[in-house]
Amino acid sequence: LHPGARVDASNARLGLLVVRGRDWMSGELDGGRGSVGVIIDEVDSDGRVGVLWPSTERAHWCSAGLGGRYELQVAPASSEQAPPPSPGTRADASNA
Repeated sequence: LHPGARVDASNARLGLLVVRGRDWMSGELDGGRGSVGVIIDEVDSDGRVGVLWPSTERAHWCSAGLGGRYELQVAPASSEQAPPPSPGTRADASNA
């Protein structure tokens, strides 16, 4: 995977560091442009992936192909490692 690649069902994996992509539609939920998140849930049957945003301590479902939108891209190689999610942390389906 190369930095800037869009995140979709073919490359999303647990622990992958991500940033907002070209189709971002979730406001400042991630903590702002450049904030790094970590994938905590695999792509579901609807084409969404669960991401934890450490800067806001929020988990959220992001589009990884849902409706042709790709809200995430692979974080730059220079990104700091995001802390691992707490046990049992899952994306909040109400934030989809």
